[in-house]
Amino acid sequence: MTAETPTVMIVDDEAGVRLLVRQMLLKAGYRVIEAEDGKKAHALMKAHHADLVITDMVMPDREGVEVIQSFRKEFPGVRIIAISGAFMGGHYLQIAKALGADAVLPKPFKEAEIVGLVQQYLSV
Repeated sequence: MTAETPTVMIVDDEAGVRLLVRQMLLKAGYRVIEAEDGKKAHALMKAHHADLVITDMVMPDREGVEVIQSFRKEFPGVRIIAISGAFMGGHYLQIAKALGADAVLPKPFKEAEIVGLVQQYLSV
């Protein structure tokens, strides 16, 4: 990475998912910040601007749909990857794409898949 290391925000209500994705991204050389729901993600984004956001679609207290909608309005340049593994996850990922997510990825995913998407959207 360059002197300006890109920052990735992980938004997921499952601590295990945040931990796993954080480890993958740190290993790839990114700065990582985390939020367990959309409300905290919004506050974090204002305080520590992220270059890319990975958001789960099904969460309490502002789910992924709301994260995508509010971030598209308030932070239009941020890249967004939506993830979902919940029942009907495919349906939520279709909605995410329609709302402006740059990419969608069903859970479970492999390290190479998530890191590859992050690299792809941060190098544009």
